[in-house]
Amino acid sequence: MQVMEIRGPGAKRLTIGIALLMSLSVHAQVNVTTWHNDLSRSGVNPQETILTTANVNSTEFGRLFSIPVDGQVYAQPLILSGVSVGGGTHNVVYVATEHDSVYAIDAESGATYAQVSLIPAGGTTVNTSSDLVPACGDIQPEVGITGTPVIDPSSNTLYVVAKSKVNGSIVQYLHALNTATLAENAGSPVEIQASVAGTASDGNGSQVAFNPMTQNQRPGLALDNGHVLITWASHCDNTPYHGWLISYNAQTLVQDGAWNATPNGAPNGTLSLAGIWMSGAAPAVDANGSIYLATGNGYENGTTDFGDSVVKLGLPANGTFPVLDYFVPFNENGTDTLGDTDLGSGGVMLLPAASNGSQLLVQAGKAGTLHLLNQKSLGKSCLLLSPACTDSDTQVPQEITGAGGVFSTPVFWNDTIYWNASGEPATAYSFDAGGSALMSTAPARHSFKRPNRR
Repeated sequence: MQVMEIRGPGAKRLTIGIALLMSLSVHAQVNVTTWHNDLSRSGVNPQETILTTANVNSTEFGRLFSIPVDGQVYAQPLILSGVSVGGGTHNVVYVATEHDSVYAIDAESGATYAQVSLIPAGGTTVNTSSDLVPACGDIQPEVGITGTPVIDPSSNTLYVVAKSKVNGSIVQYLHALNTATLAENAGSPVEIQASVAGTASDGNGSQVAFNPMTQNQRPGLALDNGHVLITWASHCDNTPYHGWLISYNAQTLVQDGAWNATPNGAPNGTLSLAGIWMSGAAPAVDANGSIYLATGNGYENGTTDFGDSVVKLGLPANGTFPVLDYFVPFNENGTDTLGDTDLGSGGVMLLPAASNGSQLLVQAGKAGTLHLLNQKSLGKSCLLLSPACTDSDTQVPQEITGAGGVFSTPVFWNDTIYWNASGEPATAYSFDAGGSALMSTAPARHSFKRPNRR
């Protein structure tokens, strides 16, 4: 099992740590082809058999090599085992940079088998100071590839979105690369363009178009039953922007669905927003192919617009995604009353079935409330109940307040949900103890919190 660390914030060097154990072999590797390891986004490799608390120490575990790359790395590196490359069969690490490059690196030796630049001919990466209007310093000094790619091992294809500047215009392209050579597959790349019906203020009155400059492709990509799913938020909340979900056929790269979280905006047409960013998390996907994601601050009405919501969508059909269900916190109230404590800062994780058969998910955002939701009935809005709720979401299985703002996705392992709130120690909540199908009301344990240093 390999552990990858990206030095930051200004470094441009990939550091790979590996257990220095003699039993580690080429054939023992486990593929990591998608963000957080699986479609439920559990973050766990259940096939790990080598690393233990006993051998992860300074003498048996450490840095194997360090190699330079040409830009910032925000995307999670991915691993594919048994790749026929370099005159043999190797485990390969795939790294994508903000300089629009993708690297294929030997996981054991650090040898670079391939590097490809996805900057179009005559183009450049996007300068965050001069090319984004207004300027945005969230990612510096350039924006290229931000979202984690996804790999289809059955076709040896890596899918990745790159942002560039060509002839003075900002463009975004979906690329399908061969995992051995990083060459473009047939039909690749395709320029990302889309429009949906809507009356939001940045549209023409009946249609709202995807804006490649303002839309930030932060979340990881997902593969869902032959569909490549891509989502977007904003750069520095600079308007106009929306939460977008766009799907492409994995074989043909033909666009087969586009969904906008706020196509109409508030009744006055001014508030849209609702970016899908989830601190880099990819959408979660259940066994039926249904898609789960969280949106940020923006207008919400429960019918066409879904700001500050956990949304469940079906597979694309007739050029769009059907909304199957949603959850919105009680204090959103349709007009973004959550302010900047938006729900969408945290990703969605699907839990395995509880002992009573319940299929649940967990999610939290900047407000620091841990939500346990039923996948088959997310709960919509408790303001629709009679009597309506006033200070908590009474229609969901459980919520725990005061956990601290969450800018991450939880991890599930061994009947335990692990959370990491901003500025707080990592916490572990037991799940389904005694067949409850609930989290423990308080952390079962937590990590040591380092005291503030001056």
